Amino acid sequence: MHHWGQSLEHVQMYPQGVWTSVVLEHMEWSAEHVSLHVQHAMQPVNIQAKLVIGADGAQSWVREQTGVAVEVVPYAHHALVGCFETEHSHGGIAYQWFKKNGDIMAWLPMPHGVGVVWSHTPSEITSDRTTILNDPQRIADELSQYGHQRLGQWRYQGGLAIFPLSMQYLKSALPSRIMLMGDARQRVHPLAGQGLNLGLIEARQCVEAIQAFPLNDPGHPWISARITQKESLAQRVMPWGIDAFWRMNQPGCMPQPFQKLLGFGWRGFHQSGMLKRVVSRMISI
Repeated sequence: MHHWGQSLEHVQMYPQGVWTSVVLEHMEWSAEHVSLHVQHAMQPVNIQAKLVIGADGAQSWVREQTGVAVEVVPYAHHALVGCFETEHSHGGIAYQWFKKNGDIMAWLPMPHGVGVVWSHTPSEITSDRTTILNDPQRIADELSQYGHQRLGQWRYQGGLAIFPLSMQYLKSALPSRIMLMGDARQRVHPLAGQGLNLGLIEARQCVEAIQAFPLNDPGHPWISARITQKESLAQRVMPWGIDAFWRMNQPGCMPQPFQKLLGFGWRGFHQSGMLKRVVSRMISI
């Protein structure tokens, strides 16, 4: 955390500061720099930079400007996410349920409650989206019942949203001096909670590669090559591993005996303290 805090201080010290409410118009690039044409404070501005990093989500404007195609693998699921305050403390414990109908519910511990990620098949939750978003306490009550009130009564805090889920990845290389991070680069199913971790790993590798380069040129091709070289095997296979794991838990994917064997394996993993700690370290940043 100290490393990231220092990076934030460097951003705040940058002479131009941090711009918000910017209207992005178009982007051009060459072997030497990238030009961003934007509207800022109702005025047209042309920004030239050695490197542009797009961390602007699954519908990335930066990626769209490059023309690089993406492969989208849709899941027959939507996600409901939100933050909730609970009557009883979670005790730092995350909860997750895998239902026979393919639904996956996760409660993630947060400082003042829990964050919820509910991957579900299209149902009344999706079709009645407007009603739910206008009455989030209804979902809070349903979530409390979902876990048999093990955390007591729930109260909605914020961040409620519903959206379709998919895996997404780049089909070709990016132009020189342009990088993508997070969901702009690759999108994974949230069942393992690894989307944010992957984005932070990418950011850390980028910073380390820039620091290792002897010249003051953060967009030099050497840096992109260095980042690719430093990518771990876990980074490369994790999106596909998460995809395979989701499919394994969908109805009809495996014969009943294999499903029972999988459940037995998960129960064994849950009771193996040492193995759980090792796996947790492997998938954390």
